[in-house]
Amino acid sequence: MPSSELVTQTMRDVWRLALPLGTRLVAGRIGLVRSVRWVRTSNPTLPLFPELNADELAILDMRAARTINPLLRLERVVHALAEIPVSGLAVNSEVDESALRAAEQNGLPLFILPAGEDLQRTARAVVRLLIDREIQEETRSAELLRRFTALLAHEEGLDAVLQALATFTGHLVELSVGGETLRHAPPHMDAPHSPITWPVYTHALHDNDGATIATLRLFNTNADNFDRLTQLAVEQAATALSLELSKLRAISAVQHAIHADILDAITAREDPDIIRARARGLGYEIDGAHLVILAATPTETQWDLWARRIRDLAARHNWNALTINRPDRLAILLGTENAARFVGLNEWLDACRAAWNGQPLTLAVSEVRQGLDGLRDALTQAEDTLALGVRLFGHGQTFRYTAMGLYRLFRHLDGNPELFEFYAQTIAPLIAYDREHNTDLLHTLETILAHRGNISRTAAALHLHRNSLAYRLQRIKDITHLDPLDPEDAFRFHLALYLRPLVEPHLHTPD
Repeated sequence: MPSSELVTQTMRDVWRLALPLGTRLVAGRIGLVRSVRWVRTSNPTLPLFPELNADELAILDMRAARTINPLLRLERVVHALAEIPVSGLAVNSEVDESALRAAEQNGLPLFILPAGEDLQRTARAVVRLLIDREIQEETRSAELLRRFTALLAHEEGLDAVLQALATFTGHLVELSVGGETLRHAPPHMDAPHSPITWPVYTHALHDNDGATIATLRLFNTNADNFDRLTQLAVEQAATALSLELSKLRAISAVQHAIHADILDAITAREDPDIIRARARGLGYEIDGAHLVILAATPTETQWDLWARRIRDLAARHNWNALTINRPDRLAILLGTENAARFVGLNEWLDACRAAWNGQPLTLAVSEVRQGLDGLRDALTQAEDTLALGVRLFGHGQTFRYTAMGLYRLFRHLDGNPELFEFYAQTIAPLIAYDREHNTDLLHTLETILAHRGNISRTAAALHLHRNSLAYRLQRIKDITHLDPLDPEDAFRFHLALYLRPLVEPHLHTPD
């Protein structure tokens, strides 16, 4: 029986502090502000609730109740309890749509308890909360730590812990590790992809040496929805996450070192038989088909979490994957029996991008090559593609060696004096003239070349009269001593425009 020594709690407090972890609120969210003064469990015989008063939580054993009355409808129970009115109803079975509608209509919180839960133990937890909230908070805090560590013990990963924390607290949560961010929202909220400016609670995660290894954040926190229990939940999640991250970092360090040794042996052209044996020990077949992908970001980042996901995604395609973590990039070696097995590569690359949530990510993809010598070629291709792609277009895109076109030939001319001389004799004077006179002759040149010398189409594209276009073309001839309508000179202009991104960074010439 309730006494004057009990402290009234809200239905939300009871849900978070006393009902078993994993209890789902399926209807009547608006009623979470209702007061709770006591708790009643149903009888195994009729009447189900001999005594039930307003502001009390009802816990109903639906399986036992339907043994007594197979025709019992939960909808009618909800309506009857709402008339008292009770604070909420918790049941140990799934509920039908009519019961959900009844709970919503009456604003009555309706909960589904985890399968196999002891209802009497649940009731005792509610009573403990009503007697001494602080003790129950500590009890729930310990339960949360056990729950978080159990998720990790079953190898459900960091995402499972973050989702459990978001579900329990009702807040959007975010974990930042190096340059990567994991974000999870409670079930009733969609996780936004744009930058978040809501009030934020931040908790740093540390390793055994006290160094910060990650940051855990809760969003939309204020005095109304951030209480001591929420803080305890964050602290317990942080404890579990710190241990898991430290473990993953240790495993990754060993794994990356082993993979890096193989890569170093490949590039140093060590004994092929030794390389084959070491790679085979990791499940990687050197004599098969290979694809090399280099991932990079504008600044150094931690690749451990993403590298693990990459290997998992590769395994789903039955591809072998080695990942080598360098300070400025992650090298990914994909291997399979033959080139035909690399089916679905585009979708796989999309999935890799979707798994990344951090700085702008650049991917450089080689051709598919065969055998040890082919793997060395693929490594060189990926290196050239990354350097050239970032130089020409910046970070954040996927560059394929096969799509780099003429730039693959020009890559090895980078810094060649003859390159600068050719550039100075073609479009450099035109760029200087445009800058000095605030004209746009370079754009005119690019447009006439794009339309293969067709005067009418070029004039239409530039919204110029033919006579005005003719004047501009004459100015280009006067400045460069080259005629864009002459096939040989047009080729020289095309080549110079291709070379421009390679030359101008050395000249420190603004676009």
